Order: sequence, then C-alpha cells, then structure tokens
Amino acid sequence: MRNMHERIRAILHIDLDAFYASIEQRDHPDYRGKPDIVGGLPDRRGVVATASYEARTYGVHSAMPSRTAQRLCPDAIFLPARFDVYRAFGEVDFSKLQTLHKSAFLRSKITSVLHTCQF
Repeated sequence: MRNMHERIRAILHIDLDAFYASIEQRDHPDYRGKPDIVGGLPDRRGVVATASYEARTYGVHSAMPSRTAQRLCPDAIFLPARFDVYRAFGEVDFSKLQTLHKSAFLRSKITSVLHTCQF
C-alpha cells in the first residue's frame, strides 16, 4: 500500500494523430472504414491536415500536399476542415478527464496540461 503523501508520477498520452478524421467518421458513419483526408482539395494548392488510419495505410500523412495524397490514395474522401466542431468536441472530451481522478494532485496536473492544449 502506498503512503498517502507519496507522489505518483502519471503520464498522460492522448493520441490525436487522426483526431479530425475520427470526428468526421463520427459525424458521417458512411465514412467509417474508408480513407478520409481532412485538409485542402487535391485540385487546388492544399495540404493534408490529418488522415484517417485507413488513408495512412496508403502512406498519406499530415502536411503532405493534397495532390500527392490523392496519387497515393485515389479513392480517398477529401473533406474541408471544420475547426469549430473539432474545438467544441475537444473541450467536452478533455473536460471529462478531470472527473476521472479524485486526487487533487492529478486534477491540478490534468488542468495544467489542458491549459497548454489548443484546438
């Protein structure tokens, strides 16, 4: 049993690699299981903001030119970014983390991590 005053080291890892694409799949169930790319359109000068894990299997990644992404994954669904939706979901999702822990130490650490996250 641990001493109540002993410090506990906690590591918070949140994988947001395909966050925007996951929100799009949540809001559009017909996109699930398909390669989704959020960002600029391939017929214009644009870049990939994020790609679903299905698109990543083709080698698509963030910051790649959209035209290159289309060459790698011709069946991809290109979607414009909806930052207001992602931001709103992120605020709700992260606020739930604070309720997971009863420890004031952990709660303050999570709060300080949350204040550094910008969506």
